[in-house]
Amino acid sequence: MNYWDSYWKSKPASSCLEGLGAAPRLEECWRESAKIVTKEGNGQTSPKRFLDVACGSGAASTKISKECESVKIKFTGIDRANVDFSLENPIHSVSFYNGENFNAFFKRSESFDAIISNFGIEYLELEEIRTILETKTRPGSLFIANCHDHNSLVSFTSKEEIKALDSFLNDRLLKKLEVALSQGFSVSLAKDYLLRLKQLNDQSEGRLAGAGVTEWVIQQLSKSQQRGEKTCELDMVHSVFEDYKSRLYSQINASLKTPKILNLLQGVSEECLKEELVRDSQNKIVSKFFIFRML
Repeated sequence: MNYWDSYWKSKPASSCLEGLGAAPRLEECWRESAKIVTKEGNGQTSPKRFLDVACGSGAASTKISKECESVKIKFTGIDRANVDFSLENPIHSVSFYNGENFNAFFKRSESFDAIISNFGIEYLELEEIRTILETKTRPGSLFIANCHDHNSLVSFTSKEEIKALDSFLNDRLLKKLEVALSQGFSVSLAKDYLLRLKQLNDQSEGRLAGAGVTEWVIQQLSKSQQRGEKTCELDMVHSVFEDYKSRLYSQINASLKTPKILNLLQGVSEECLKEELVRDSQNKIVSKFFIFRML
């Protein structure tokens, strides 16, 4: 899970809502969810207990906590990655089962008023999801999630980025130049490398630059030149983007799991309060948002 550790270290809570072209609609979906929580929690003295599954940097908890100013909520975030976040509203609190402590959560006997997740729960194994639905909810609990959809723009983009990364990682000319650079750095070799990289980037319609490959390569080559190093090793660049490719595959596999999650929910829920394909300004699918009330 190293690729998620590095990802969440650099991402704010809003990162899973912004930049998708559908952020306004996603914001509205979470706002609608918060209204349900507020309506059901008004007048309740004890705090609500919410489980944020595969919480990442806390997008779901952050949205709910900001909208629910009058309902005290104790959030529990679980994630295989080493994540951490805080909430602005002081009436709410948050605790974690993350990294090495993730599996310890499933050994605890506790249930929640709501299960929430933003681009998260679909990354868990189906048996883990089933366990959460069967042992961590109670009659009337809400299940609120925004998930990747297998027909979404994110899935399409991930597949195209993988193709682009493969062209970079497996290109024969680049490999020859990397060997030459590891044996002796020269500006001429660096220029040849960047020229070939530009050709591959053009062929991928700019996806290599978009993924950050060009920036990483330029940084490594520049360091070698500025420091007067005799060689330049690009192994780190390969490692970073093999890691990134693993995350893209993880996203694609997660999107294929969303229909299976919906099937599980239909068997253990009392009613579906909402199921919506969230679309961007060009009417392309970005995600699927749904709310269920549990039996």
